[in-house]
Amino acid sequence: MSPTRLLPIIAIVAVVAACGGKEPAADSAASRSTGITACVEGGGTPMITAAGVGPARIGSRLSTISARCTVRDSSFSLGEGITENGRVVSFGNTSAALIVSRDSAATIERVIVSDSAIRTEAGIGVGKTVGALRAAYGRVCAAVGEGRIVVAVPPLPGVSFGTSASLRDLANVESRPESIPDSARVTGIWVYGGRSACGGS
Repeated sequence: MSPTRLLPIIAIVAVVAACGGKEPAADSAASRSTGITACVEGGGTPMITAAGVGPARIGSRLSTISARCTVRDSSFSLGEGITENGRVVSFGNTSAALIVSRDSAATIERVIVSDSAIRTEAGIGVGKTVGALRAAYGRVCAAVGEGRIVVAVPPLPGVSFGTSASLRDLANVESRPESIPDSARVTGIWVYGGRSACGGS
């Protein structure tokens, strides 16, 4: 796996913690509308898949989800003067951050998850261990950047998991992802669509 494939993910994961627990200042017109119901089909908590998070699907227009869910304006600084066009979507008792395109279509490009209640079908979410990730999905691959380790798994293409693994204790982790301890925790999840960063489908 090429480490450069996961490097943009690392920048996004760096802002995940900042997204959780903060109320954005401005509401979008969609979030002020009334009568929004059934944000998540069947109710409950949305699931993380390769396609997105619940109704927040990669590549779909923002208007598709804002018609169903409460969406608030936000923005995310990725450092070096880069600011992403963002929203925070509420799924009832949970929420996630969206990065949307700057064109008139306003399509969802990435979904950032820092809420531990939002998980994959196998039950993997923020706070779970890398050991649990391995038990659920098998082999992991890794990339390093900006002082953190991010992992991915072949069965979830386009999904990456930020971890608490320490770079000081791990040498050549990109070529030796098995050296990441099972006890390391998932600190944030980024859904971006596309191929798996470590092969497979």
